[in-house]
Amino acid sequence: MSIELQRFCPALRKIAKSGIISGMAISLEPKRLPPGKRAIVYDVTHLTTRLTGVTTTGIDWVDRAYARHWAGSERLACGLHYGLLAPHLLAPARVADLSMGHERKFAGADASISDLARRQLKAWLTGGGDFPIAARSRRERVVESAASLAAKTRLRIAHHRHLEIPEGALYLNVAQHGFEYPGLFRWLDARPDVAPVFLAHDLLPLDFPEYFRPGYKALFRRRFELIARRARAIVTTCDATAARLKAEFRALDRPCPPIHAEPLASPLETAGGLDHAAFRQNRLNAENVIDSKSLERDSCEKPVSTFSHRALALLDPELASFPYFVAIGTWEPRKNHILLLNVWRELVARGGEPPKLICVGGRGFGAGQMIEGLERSNILAPHVRRVHGLSSDALRQLLANARALLAPNFAEGYGIPLVEALTVGAPAVCSDIPVFREVTQNCATFLSPLDGKGWLAAVRELAESGSSANDNARRLAHSFKPPNWTEYFAGVEAFLDSL
Repeated sequence: MSIELQRFCPALRKIAKSGIISGMAISLEPKRLPPGKRAIVYDVTHLTTRLTGVTTTGIDWVDRAYARHWAGSERLACGLHYGLLAPHLLAPARVADLSMGHERKFAGADASISDLARRQLKAWLTGGGDFPIAARSRRERVVESAASLAAKTRLRIAHHRHLEIPEGALYLNVAQHGFEYPGLFRWLDARPDVAPVFLAHDLLPLDFPEYFRPGYKALFRRRFELIARRARAIVTTCDATAARLKAEFRALDRPCPPIHAEPLASPLETAGGLDHAAFRQNRLNAENVIDSKSLERDSCEKPVSTFSHRALALLDPELASFPYFVAIGTWEPRKNHILLLNVWRELVARGGEPPKLICVGGRGFGAGQMIEGLERSNILAPHVRRVHGLSSDALRQLLANARALLAPNFAEGYGIPLVEALTVGAPAVCSDIPVFREVTQNCATFLSPLDGKGWLAAVRELAESGSSANDNARRLAHSFKPPNWTEYFAGVEAFLDSL
């Protein structure tokens, strides 16, 4: 252990017990299943591995939502972590604890850092300052990293010997983590009564290998082979992916297991309990509000039951009066950030004051040249910034007051950022690909990901307050019917009960 870590040992012990994963008492009492329901064994391997992550991905959000749901369900028999010889079983209370640890770390639990970052971001967007995003001190980062690693290590070796996988249980794995190692799943051979159910997000590495690191197609093929061999049923996120899965089973000349498509809700909905219905109505009622005091006055005139104070906090007339756009996603060629950077170069070249662009996302495969070009560019630096690690509340507010979310992706498996934006009433401009039409319910503006002139024209029109394009985009966004997690899991559980 380094001298620096030794110095922080008291803090480490405190955080390891009550921060990321608490030392709560674990109950091993078996739960009584509802009549006609099969017990759930939820795989927490991926969620445990991601405890030491810095940024969060779409799969992380989905895994978190599932863990949160099952941790609160009487159907959860235990969590499961891969093991070399046999899987490790964790009590439901440990699964709940792991879920809460993720929420604290990734949903923006540090209010002081989150608020400071939000203020700095707003100052840059409104022309009142530079944008040195707030960061934790070195001491805080070391302590948090060590606590996360300690929690991850504890969970990887933890095993409650008194727990057993119930007869006829459903084994649910939603992350495809480690599927290239079939030996991790040999325990299923001795338990034919246990039905493996997997969530398949997409088959993009098979269809578009050029957008992934070299060798990833072969690795993903091994992962899908595990699904094809083991799955008794598959859950997916949209009809487009379900159709692609069925085509792949036909191509492999394998029987296709039952497949259920259920559209994902906004991950931001799970983090903080925003009343989205109230927010969307409030936004419609506040279209012409010009200052915060009048907005507060407007809220006082509404019945309490129809107005959400959290929704009110997202509406920022000052921020909304400055035109800016948001792009969300890991920086990688498939997301087509290069198109947006070229659009902003052209906006600057045409003179005047261009709108600003916030790109939210971490660094991915093949992004080095794009990011380096952005950071070194005197042309783009005043108008385009890349950020990551925003809290859920900060991201909600950023989307809620933006002119639009921009998603010029070449290919996608679902499109969570589109759901996040439309759920809070923000317009979306996205690629004209089938999955985006399905996920947005056609409530977006669609353009070819190759149509640079079209994207330039759309950004210029939406940047103008009161333009017909702006009004039409908002009407489209407000016609979106947001999925919600209650209905999502009701649909998933009904499918599981049919197996």
